[in-house]
Parts: sequence; C-alpha cells; structure tokens
Amino acid sequence: VANFIGRANLIPGTAPGTVGDDGLLTVETPFGTTISALAAPRCSGRVSVAIRPEHVRIAPSENDATSGRGGADRLAGAVTRKIFMGWYIQYHVSVGEIEIVAKMSATDTDVPIGAAVTVTWAPGCAYAIKGV
Repeated sequence: VANFIGRANLIPGTAPGTVGDDGLLTVETPFGTTISALAAPRCSGRVSVAIRPEHVRIAPSENDATSGRGGADRLAGAVTRKIFMGWYIQYHVSVGEIEIVAKMSATDTDVPIGAAVTVTWAPGCAYAIKGV
C-alpha cells in the first residue's frame, strides 16, 4: 500500500502502451488477469495500478476473477484481516503475493476472515503509474 499519493493499493503489472478510446489502458497482472486503468497516452512497460481503499469492494467469490471493460475489474483473493474502524470496516485481502486494502461501510455485508472473495473496483478509479 502506497502513502506518497495518500493511502493507495498498488497492483504491479505490464502494459502494452495502447490507451483505448475510453482513456483506459489494459494492464496484465502477475495473477493471470488483465485490469483497466486510466493512464497517460504513452504509458507502457512496467507499471503499477493505484486504487484507493475506499474505491475497492469485496464480495464472497462466486466465479473465477475476470476482467471486462465497461464493468468492474476483478481479482480473486482471501480476507486475512478485518478491522472495525467505527463507520467502516477495513479489510485486508491477500491477492497472490500482494495485499489489497478495502474500506467498506460497516453496514455492508460482513465478510469473515479466511473467506475467498472477489475484489472489484470501477475502471475509472484505477490509475496506471509508470515504473513504480
């Protein structure tokens, strides 16, 4: 999780450098999936995709993680920690060798530690950063 741009999750990946008409860059993750992120026109090579915890949602896994432009991007993981923070719950989710933090309303569905989950966010909430 990065702090230099505020608290943000950083997902490593590689990008071919072609930004679509929708302003989104397709990024290949080390998890065997692709995700979309807003990017500068010539962003390519090694990138990190930054997503703020308040934009991340988790839900019990139903299917394999897949990606699709126009919908939410997805990664499969498992809840490793859950911290009650008053109005929200901070979930820590293990995805491969990285940890993704999600801040969700305490009134949302309760997800137990150890649960297999799908991590999602809207593509417009992710930003590709070259070389990070």
